[in-house]
Amino acid sequence: MGTFRTRKKCLRVLLTTLLLLASSFSIAGVNSVDAQSAKSSNQSRVDTKSEYSSGSISHGTDVNLWYTWINSSGTQVAFFTYYSEVYNSPIQTFLGQHYMANNDTEVFIGNTLLLMKAYNDTHENGVPDTDLKEIEYFFLVNSSETFTPMSVQKMSVENVSHYTWGIAYGWVDGFLLYPEDRVANVVSTNLAAKVNITDLAFTYDYYIQGNVSYLKTGVKVGRVVDFAPYAADVSLSRLGLSLLYGTTMLTTKPYTVLVNGEPYNSRASAAPTTATSRAEVIVGDKKLYEFILEENYTLNRNWILESYRSKSVASPTESVPPNAAVYLSPYWLIGSLLRLLSEDVFPKLSTSLPNIGLGYTNSSFVYRVCYPMWEGWGIEHDPTYVAYLMPSKSTPISPPSEFPVEAIATVPLPELEY
Repeated sequence: MGTFRTRKKCLRVLLTTLLLLASSFSIAGVNSVDAQSAKSSNQSRVDTKSEYSSGSISHGTDVNLWYTWINSSGTQVAFFTYYSEVYNSPIQTFLGQHYMANNDTEVFIGNTLLLMKAYNDTHENGVPDTDLKEIEYFFLVNSSETFTPMSVQKMSVENVSHYTWGIAYGWVDGFLLYPEDRVANVVSTNLAAKVNITDLAFTYDYYIQGNVSYLKTGVKVGRVVDFAPYAADVSLSRLGLSLLYGTTMLTTKPYTVLVNGEPYNSRASAAPTTATSRAEVIVGDKKLYEFILEENYTLNRNWILESYRSKSVASPTESVPPNAAVYLSPYWLIGSLLRLLSEDVFPKLSTSLPNIGLGYTNSSFVYRVCYPMWEGWGIEHDPTYVAYLMPSKSTPISPPSEFPVEAIATVPLPELEY
């Protein structure tokens, strides 16, 4: 990890550049992809045997999938998100990595953002305490007027190959919903406010050193605008923002998640909510994967940049309120992405691995990344995921077979206006 720390400053500059690019798209249009991207979408097919590629997969009449694929040093990374050229694009992403670990264990680990929450940190520990009912609202981001993909590119930083890509949603509509039902079985009565956020962007920087891969994930949540409360007491004043993530973990040998050095399973009965700065996945005494979560984040308050420390907690599945399941990723989106992952992208996963499952109730590790200072202002953060791979002298994994996609060109991004 010493080498990783010495490189953080350079990488942070790189991710900051990507985040600036991600934020600089127009909010004026109502179509998801600009004319240049649409015009080039029928021009090529992409082979997943290639080292890296990005493109569009036809999913149906009105909704498509945009992807990034990387196949380097015997490990594959796949990123997927939905978009539409007809309607506002739904907001649903998935990031997965497949590799052989350095103890001959086959591994697939996926990660997806499930839900955002606004909370009042009355306990002053930086995270929402569910037992103290600190969660004020579910913050749902529904769809976006514009969708701008940034195709994967390969560049060299200090003689190390980096693969960078991202997506940017423009002018995102969303809702604040009370976490408790006001009237039984009537979802609309839970509506606290209708809001828009200027943009929502995800950028990625993936690189490998020796038998260790690093994936920096830049998250940019734009500021809240067009705040339309449905009651006089609805406010974002003094509230923090919490992002709930679910993971998919599949290994050919039994694994354990360690939180603060102790075994942890989000699905276990009465699993505690546990503050942590990182989590590890191990098989036996070998580390397979690591989540590095607590780092500084940037708050953009009217173009004045402020730095704060993020907080993170491992969470039990049962801590997700039952009525929140109504608002989590629509089943049709998860189902179609599940079929794509298991049938087209990773059909050669070992038969000893179970089918890939994306539902949060199946996740053995649910975690929250929390930003105690928010109040509706813009946030930028970049957690890191680390995978420990089979040494490079080993035989690489056979890549999956090719499947047809439509290419999307990199789009020049005009400046965002607040």
